[in-house]
Amino acid sequence: IEFFKENFDSVLMEKSTSIGWVELSSIKTEICDICDISNNEFYNYVSDITELHPDRYELSSGGFEGVVLRGIVHGFVRCI
Repeated sequence: IEFFKENFDSVLMEKSTSIGWVELSSIKTEICDICDISNNEFYNYVSDITELHPDRYELSSGGFEGVVLRGIVHGFVRCI
């Protein structure tokens, strides 16, 4: 999970907009290739690191795919 987090942070910083939000689907392929994981594993890891580090990451609803929380798709993330 640490290897995933390091790469996730790196790609997130590269792709973030001026307000910091990044659509998870836009970074999924790149991170899956780097970490050699499936799409499902990607979202499982995103869920894990956002739960482990709520002071570092914020999820937002929207998008076509993402982490499902309370029945709502959260397809955007940013570092706080």
